[in-house]
Amino acid sequence: MTSKDAAKVAEEVQGTATIDTTTGEVVTISANDDNQGWETVQDESPDRIIFDTIGDTYVGLFLGIEHVVPEGDPEEDFYQAQFYDEDSPKVIAGGFSLMRALNKVDVGREVRMLYVKDIDTGKKDPMKDFKVWARDARPEWAERAAQARKAAGL
Repeated sequence: MTSKDAAKVAEEVQGTATIDTTTGEVVTISANDDNQGWETVQDESPDRIIFDTIGDTYVGLFLGIEHVVPEGDPEEDFYQAQFYDEDSPKVIAGGFSLMRALNKVDVGREVRMLYVKDIDTGKKDPMKDFKVWARDARPEWAERAAQARKAAGL
């Protein structure tokens, strides 16, 4: 896809389109929420935050923890933490250690999470252990936090 093609996609959604210059693939498409009287009734699903390697770090605006009960299988419920960063909404279905830490963080604060080690629990997969820091959100994120929380239904 060329820059001209991305511009055409952006024009169609009356927003922006970003392409990866190495592959030519569209990476993101964002529609302007306030164009021509349209009201956003559903935003795109958040991207997953994945910690693969010890030392992985994520920084984002903490939006809260959501209890998810899958339709048709309520026994498979889980909790996920929701974030927003400079790119888009993000979510992580964290384990005990991470959720315990995030329960101590006020919504709207900026959070930095560091994957520090694996803990053997006797189960198939070890528990990922995290160090978590929080600070007041940067001023430019305050409005974004309110919008993101509203969009996430929190």
